[in-house]
Amino acid sequence: MVKTDEPERGGLVAINRARDAYDRQEWRAACEEYALADGAGLLAPHDLVRFADAALLAGRDAESADTLARAHHEFMNRGDAEAAARCAARLGIRLLMNGDVARGTGWLSRARRVLDESGCTDCAVHGYLLIPAAIRAMAAGDGATALANFSQAVAIGQRFGDNDLVLLARHGQGRVLVRAGKVAEGVELFDEVMIGVTAGEASPVVVGDVYCSVISACADIFDFRRAQEWTSSLSAWCAAQPDLVYHRGECLVHRAELAQVHGAWTDAMRELTEASERLRDPPGQRGVGVAFYQQAELHRLRGEFEKAEEMFRLANQAGRPPQPGLALLRLAQGRLEAATASIRNALDDTPSGPRRSRVLSAVVEIMLAAKDTTAARAAAAELSEVATELPVPFLRAAAAHALGSIALAEGDIAHQGAGAARCPT
Repeated sequence: MVKTDEPERGGLVAINRARDAYDRQEWRAACEEYALADGAGLLAPHDLVRFADAALLAGRDAESADTLARAHHEFMNRGDAEAAARCAARLGIRLLMNGDVARGTGWLSRARRVLDESGCTDCAVHGYLLIPAAIRAMAAGDGATALANFSQAVAIGQRFGDNDLVLLARHGQGRVLVRAGKVAEGVELFDEVMIGVTAGEASPVVVGDVYCSVISACADIFDFRRAQEWTSSLSAWCAAQPDLVYHRGECLVHRAELAQVHGAWTDAMRELTEASERLRDPPGQRGVGVAFYQQAELHRLRGEFEKAEEMFRLANQAGRPPQPGLALLRLAQGRLEAATASIRNALDDTPSGPRRSRVLSAVVEIMLAAKDTTAARAAAAELSEVATELPVPFLRAAAAHALGSIALAEGDIAHQGAGAARCPT
């Protein structure tokens, strides 16, 4: 039987097509061509990394993780410890962000071990390994340690010319500063990071990650002007990549949140319906819980209580706590005792910071309905303090509304409009 090199030639053609498709950001075509070349056994480890990225962006998360793990092993077989550790670190961070703590921690430990055993003591991978440590410190309320780790990661990224690392870590610095109440400094870093992102200074995966995280951070601090600006930019970035699945659902959620803020409920529901469909397939995508929660809120506001109940349940299952919306739903259903108990628990479970203000507004409304003006006034006072620390128009308006509602409930008609005057500006 005569041996032919036709499969190999076909594989080489597929590799070239895959690389071209990747450069054009045609993720589905890139995956198909990489798969053909892989079937011929011709993919080098660097191509496996790009294959993993294309699969992730096309929404094929499990395939992406498996391919990145293969790239790690191939780099190890070739003696390239730094590249192998980079794959392990990337995979570990990705798994942790998706809630797969055990596997994520395992891959991060492997990355450290590979670096230690190879004697690679000074490379960019060490900077990536600082990011999970910084996130853990931030979650534990240790802002100083988190900021130090992110700052060290920025320095490492700058030293090795790793723009992905620099942008991820600098964005982390902004998050820590905002959480510490240094909002102006944090937002300034966000703007700097986004300039780099929009200029194409990062890989496609990191671009999408930073876009979504910065927009979420702006929404958390009620900076809707910035959130609107960067959401428009993210929408354009997504639209330029028809095959993009990863991030597209989150983009729709952000657009829906802004539409709801502006009172465009029909537009918001349309965006959320499409977002939830995209985020359910494949399952396990980030943002699906937020999409369900926002749908629940719109149903509640429109008086569609059964639909709201179901969406709050789905949000909770997907990891997004259903408060304060569920407590307000109980109030709208006339279940005052349940609403009161629910919002008290929510307040106890929500730490200080901008997100607590959403709960505080609900506390005022529910406690006034329960005739507990003392509790309502305490919540309004705390909300006013938040508005002082974070002087954005939305929070000032929320605090003024709370004070005015209390004045009205107490029959102080002359002063119900004075809430704005008494609210810090």
